[in-house]
Amino acid sequence: MFLATVAALAPGTSQPLFSGIDKIEHCLAYCMLFVSGWLAFPRAGWHWRLNAGLLAYGATIELLQSFTGYRFMEFADLVANILGLGLGNLLVSRLIGAGWLQSPEIPATAVVVPDAVSGHDSGI
Repeated sequence: MFLATVAALAPGTSQPLFSGIDKIEHCLAYCMLFVSGWLAFPRAGWHWRLNAGLLAYGATIELLQSFTGYRFMEFADLVANILGLGLGNLLVSRLIGAGWLQSPEIPATAVVVPDAVSGHDSGI
């Protein structure tokens, strides 16, 4: 993430190959950030925290770019980041479905089921 931050805040030195390539770069970068984060912390139920954290990171980078004088804050970059997160989620779910990644176990919790006859908790 440090390298991504440095790259996002450094002055651009070359002309892009074509218009819009930076949006593709944003999308792929956030896809890989999500996949890397999921591989580092594959806990059940944490994908939403990873998404929220990376979205906040992207918004912070966009805000910081507006203070540099040579980079600009763009809403389209944030949209590309969100699409990249979606692509990362899809990729992880497909890899789990294909059996290439193991899905994290959801921790067992106590479930209280009311008894249909007496209305008391069965303690299951």
